Amino acid sequence: FLTLFWSQTGTQDPLFDEDLHRILLCTPALTKLYLVADWVSPRTLSLLTLRPPKPDSEDASSNVNVCPKLETLTITTWRSQKRDISLKNVVDMISSRWRPPPLLGVKKEDVTEFSCLTQVFLHLNVIEAGDGQTDIYAVEPLCSYIKQGLELTVLDAQ
Repeated sequence: FLTLFWSQTGTQDPLFDEDLHRILLCTPALTKLYLVADWVSPRTLSLLTLRPPKPDSEDASSNVNVCPKLETLTITTWRSQKRDISLKNVVDMISSRWRPPPLLGVKKEDVTEFSCLTQVFLHLNVIEAGDGQTDIYAVEPLCSYIKQGLELTVLDAQ
């Protein structure tokens, strides 16, 4: 696992996401990430969102997802940040990494793509997605993932 502490009091450092991206590109086998930072942006969650490869992309680095084997993710701020994170950013990131559990009777070793996010702890200021929904635990598809075994905890950073 990897624990990262990032503190630059009084700044909203745009280099954080670029540096984080470079670090995480070097850790493709990482299964547990604990990120504690003064500043977490929507771009931070976007960086952790898995995307399908772009076949015609000239930039090879744009086709590389960070930490494809990530199972446990903790992102927390220890100071009240003024940056709002959209509920959509959270849902997109978790959805991109969720895989349904294998069917009963199917052996884990027979499933080719078993790695998935199973535990998420977020201490961020998550705002509604525009539809008035504020209870993150009631939002689909997260509600379904929780019923299937996702351990999700979200605390407001305010």
